[in-house]
Amino acid sequence: MDYIEIGKINKPHGLGGEIKAVIDERYWNDVAAVEAFFVDQHGAKTPFFIEYLRGKGALILKFEDIDSKEDASLFTRKKIYLRSQDVSLTNEQINDTGLRYSFLEGFMLFDQQAGAVGLIESVEDFPQQEMACVDYHKKIILIPLLQNWIIEVDEISNKIIMNLPEGLLNI
Repeated sequence: MDYIEIGKINKPHGLGGEIKAVIDERYWNDVAAVEAFFVDQHGAKTPFFIEYLRGKGALILKFEDIDSKEDASLFTRKKIYLRSQDVSLTNEQINDTGLRYSFLEGFMLFDQQAGAVGLIESVEDFPQQEMACVDYHKKIILIPLLQNWIIEVDEISNKIIMNLPEGLLNI
């Protein structure tokens, strides 16, 4: 069975098992029609049935049988999938993210001065520019993907070297 990544889980919301997630807006109509999301568990896509959803953009969701903050925390930073048959978009629409730098997801980001910074978890579209969400010391930080800051992109070894402004990593 084929699965399509539609978003990712950020972190627990409150104490009752709710979870904050971000869903790609292209899939909003599909999300409203499904009973379950799939999450990767030990290498297999496992269905988690949706008790309820609320919000838009930053989504709050509740899975059945997930009733505590501790249970919800097991989903932190996990990607959310739908079965391909549950997605109404064409393959061309799915593959067109509209983001110039989306191919950098999964690349290791290096700063010319500081060395290894962290793994690019995702590339997000913000009003002024695209931002790399980077796992830096077990915390997600945003790095602007500005062309004049990018020194080299090595697609063979999946790394990007940037010249980041002094102090950016200390924010």
